Parts: sequence; structure tokens; C-alpha cells
Amino acid sequence: MATVFLGTNNEGKIKEFKEMLANLDLQWQTPKSLNLNFEPEEQGDNFEDIALKKAMAWGQKHHLPTLVDDSGLYIDSLNGKPGIYSHRFFTGSGDDRNQHILKLMANIADDKRSARFICSLAFYDPQKEIKHVETGICEGKISLEIKGVHGFDYDHIFIPQGFNETFSELGMEIKNQMSHRRTALEKMIPFLTQWIKLSN
Repeated sequence: MATVFLGTNNEGKIKEFKEMLANLDLQWQTPKSLNLNFEPEEQGDNFEDIALKKAMAWGQKHHLPTLVDDSGLYIDSLNGKPGIYSHRFFTGSGDDRNQHILKLMANIADDKRSARFICSLAFYDPQKEIKHVETGICEGKISLEIKGVHGFDYDHIFIPQGFNETFSELGMEIKNQMSHRRTALEKMIPFLTQWIKLSN
């Protein structure tokens, strides 16, 4: 069975990865399972670039095939912010970031609150020097207040298209059926399936 390293310290993302890729013949390693205290720098001008550079940084650190995502929230009325800076847009917790965005959008009408989650997923095999990137998008809008108890970070203020509830209110099962990460992972699965065949 092939081993893939999930290059993130975010336990919420790790859970999503494992649930969505459960049907693949893979075993997983994480920073926690390998006792790695490392966080690669986020360098690049877009999600694809950043994801691939993070995957290569992790892969060169532990020499395992690596799967990494870079994702963020793009808000039209804020000229695309927080964008690639989503995780470091505002100092503090996820709740602090959500509160900050809602304050910035306090005077934005409900029909002008369009936004989208973008996820670029990068795979890097340091032994074979294989690189592959896929991107998924989930359209929606920003809620007027923080809602829900599930998920993490911007899940509490993002309402996906076709719904009236935030990702956090809808819960992980529904979110995982339509999220930006789900779309990127579905695009990545055919590649991973072929890579597994070549690795066995």
C-alpha cells in the first residue's frame, strides 16, 4: 500500500482529506504522526503556485509523496480579499478573522456579498519528481453574522450557492459534498489512482 503525507497542521483539513479519499488504497502520514514541527512558507502569487511550493517543501523535508492544499476566501466587495492571505489576513483566531470581515462588510447589502472559496491541491512525489495540481471553486456569499458550530475558520460566515445556511450550519457531511476542497479532490482522484498503480 502506498503512503502519502498530508502536508498540513490543520486537523480539520486532515479529517476532510481522509474522509474524501477513504476509497483510495492509501495509508496516510501527517506532521503529528511523524512528530514534525514544520510549517512551510507561503510563497507565490496564486493558490496553485503556493500549494505546489508547500508540497515541495514538505516533500523535501521528509522524502514522502505529499498532498497539500492552499485555499482561501475571495470576496468580491473586498476586491478579492482575503484571498491568498486568508490564513494570515487578521491576527487572532478564526472567530477574530470572521468578526473582522463582517465589520469590513457592515454596510454591504445582502445581494452584494458574493464570494467564493478556492482550493488548489498539489501533489509532489520527491522520488519520481512528479508534480500535479488541481483547483476547485465553490460559489456563495458572506452571511450577515457568524452562524453554526461545525467546521472551521470561514465556514461560519460562508453560505454556499443554493443554500440559506453557512457551511458551519450545514455540517461537514453536506459541506464535503460540494466544497472547493471536494471539487479539487475529485479532480485529483484519477491522477492519484494512476499514481497508486505505478507505485505498487
